[in-house]
Amino acid sequence: MVAASVKKKLVRFRKLLETAGYPVKKMLLFGSQVSGNTHRWSDIDVCVLSPVFKKEAKRRLRVEVAMLAHEIDPLLEP
Repeated sequence: MVAASVKKKLVRFRKLLETAGYPVKKMLLFGSQVSGNTHRWSDIDVCVLSPVFKKEAKRRLRVEVAMLAHEIDPLLEP
């Protein structure tokens, strides 16, 4: 079961991405947050699918999306 605090961060991250011009088609949470093997410093692994990612330079997008994630939580790893 995914913690409510993680769900809230993902909702905030999705809204932040969409506000920044990245329409989100789907977000997939994976890793320890899903398996339930979390600890104090567990990150939040999430895969974000957006049609914008097909068109833009991937390196720049990775940096921008990572910076947006960091605004929500430094442990949020897109």
